[in-house]
Amino acid sequence: PGPSAHPGWLCRDKPSMKDALRAAGIPCAQSRSADSFVTAMEFARHVGFPLIVKPRAGAGAAGTTRADNFATLEQALRAAGVGNGASVALEEFVAGHEGFLDTIAINGDVGHEFVSHYYPNVLEAMRERWISPQIVATNRIHEPGYDEVKEMGARVVAALGIGTSATHMEWFFGPKGLRFSEIGCRPPGVGQ
Repeated sequence: PGPSAHPGWLCRDKPSMKDALRAAGIPCAQSRSADSFVTAMEFARHVGFPLIVKPRAGAGAAGTTRADNFATLEQALRAAGVGNGASVALEEFVAGHEGFLDTIAINGDVGHEFVSHYYPNVLEAMRERWISPQIVATNRIHEPGYDEVKEMGARVVAALGIGTSATHMEWFFGPKGLRFSEIGCRPPGVGQ
């Protein structure tokens, strides 16, 4: 049947998604919504650079920008329409390897899952069009190195109240450990 309204909304609105997941103890980047330059600049002063500026609802890194200082943050905010009624998601930049966990949740339990890896990370591949990005699916999902990713995925499904739906979750693993990135209640692929 797919997700009900509230989980569906949480899977589309990135700031609300991250708030719900942090409340459930799931590690993810510091984030907030911003509909003004003042709010965005305060967040930047608190978190530091680099920051990620992205649409509140989007896929495939479309409209996503990395801001490395106040000048590039202001450019990204203007391009996104902040100050003209638009709101964006701001996130702490999380360094590390990026991958995804796709699941089929049935009545809130993960019934099927598989892991793939992005080479290079999605934002880099979207911004550097000369790169031929690769997605590598693993057939070693039952190896011990994936236990933490799978456990986090099950916690995300539970925390967001996802009943029966396909999910596509992205994660980073780097110097700060495993960090959840975002989820869509849909099969993988940007055109969904």
